[in-house]
Amino acid sequence: MKTVQQLLDSKHHRLVSVSPDTTVLDALKLMAEKEIGAVLVLGYGVFRYSGALVLRWVLMQVILGRVW
Repeated sequence: MKTVQQLLDSKHHRLVSVSPDTTVLDALKLMAEKEIGAVLVLGYGVFRYSGALVLRWVLMQVILGRVW
């Protein structure tokens, strides 16, 4: 079985990140442009990882009527 690194090496995309103050719409536009299903959310401090915005989660929010 391939390692995670081998899988990442076979992809043509690099990891894509946004800042916590990026709008959801801008993050979705970026995901569409890059043809990816998620972006990392990186903050500004020492512990930069804030989370991930995943297309599936956004879609579920729309379906459930939780559109902000």
